[in-house]
Amino acid sequence: LVLISSMTMQSATSAADLDKKDGIKVHHHTVESGDTLWDLSEKYLGNPLSYTGIKKINKIDNERLLQPGQELSFISARFYPGIVTAVTGQAHLVQGTEKNQVRKGALINEGSLIQAMEQSFVKLQFMNQVEVEISPNSTVLFHTAANNTRTSAPRFELQKGGAEVQVPAVESDYNKLEVMTPHLTLGVRGTHFRVKHDANTMANEVLAGKVVLTKQHKQLAQVSAGEGAVFSARTHAIAHEKLAAKPSVGQVVYDQQGLHLTVKPQHNAAAYKVKAYSDADYSVPLQEFISRQPSFVIPAQFVADGTYYLSVTTMSLNGLESYPQVYQHALDPISVVALGRGIEFTFPYCTTQWRVQVAETERFLIPAIDKTAKNTCKMVIHNLPSIDWYWRVFEGGNNDMDIAKGQVKVLGGK
Repeated sequence: LVLISSMTMQSATSAADLDKKDGIKVHHHTVESGDTLWDLSEKYLGNPLSYTGIKKINKIDNERLLQPGQELSFISARFYPGIVTAVTGQAHLVQGTEKNQVRKGALINEGSLIQAMEQSFVKLQFMNQVEVEISPNSTVLFHTAANNTRTSAPRFELQKGGAEVQVPAVESDYNKLEVMTPHLTLGVRGTHFRVKHDANTMANEVLAGKVVLTKQHKQLAQVSAGEGAVFSARTHAIAHEKLAAKPSVGQVVYDQQGLHLTVKPQHNAAAYKVKAYSDADYSVPLQEFISRQPSFVIPAQFVADGTYYLSVTTMSLNGLESYPQVYQHALDPISVVALGRGIEFTFPYCTTQWRVQVAETERFLIPAIDKTAKNTCKMVIHNLPSIDWYWRVFEGGNNDMDIAKGQVKVLGGK
């Protein structure tokens, strides 16, 4: 097994404030006026949600009644357990003899193995705030460092595929991580990086921080932020390359097929990649699209709250991925205007089929109006009583999920 990343972070807390007890560091704090367990948990442990555990450790009944001068202890969080913060597609969690589908909220402990299937992403966060995003068609095994190593850092073995890892820039003796591949060892400190491998190569892209490539404890090369390296298992050679800058998005058009997106071609780009996300926080990809041509059609199923949330990268001839360009495209909304005894709907484009339902209740058990029209940008519903109406709109032949809905009060009049 080969170590791929060892990361250490430093804390603002002085060494005099720390005790060592069985490998666990304890931060001591004297309460001052205005202190809260929420803020102190974030300060010492990097996670304000840890305050509930701190209450138990310090035998606090009411966290709102902290007294100045009160002594508190904060035990630094270890790496395990991790938690699945997001998952898309199908992935399996193997623990011992049990194999289950990965679900949000599942705990990851020593010995856990995650298998992400095609078009599946798994996002994990560990107690020391290290984040790991497992790519599609990847297998990762989590375990502790071997007894013969000089560190006690936890580690994971990337058995197949790829992963993206972020280590926050906060110092702590427990924010360490070792990642292994069958090819090289990468020593990493305070780093945001990607790693992927197959039978013949291992590629590493450093977005922030620094990586030291080693094999059998012998340093082979160093990779700084903005650089990438590709190791050949056949020749044992390492090719260095500067990561390409963020690509630029060109023409964008939306129609019934989805979002037609063009990436401005980059010199030496062998392929282009687009990832679709479900929220503005870019929590975890829903799906990735890869093409040799700088043009994509992203289906409407990846619209979230009327907006496409995308990241765009390019791939070099050596397979190294560029810095990501984050892109958001808000769709033109459906316009709904109340008329005298009617409602006017204006659609964002015309080259599709639109279906409009109008009902007195939001459950739409028996719609008062259920009207379909093709190749039109506007639809007017006449002869409606002057009351509040619920409406919803479907596009194309998809009658299972509406793309817009709301409520409108029809005006009186003729």
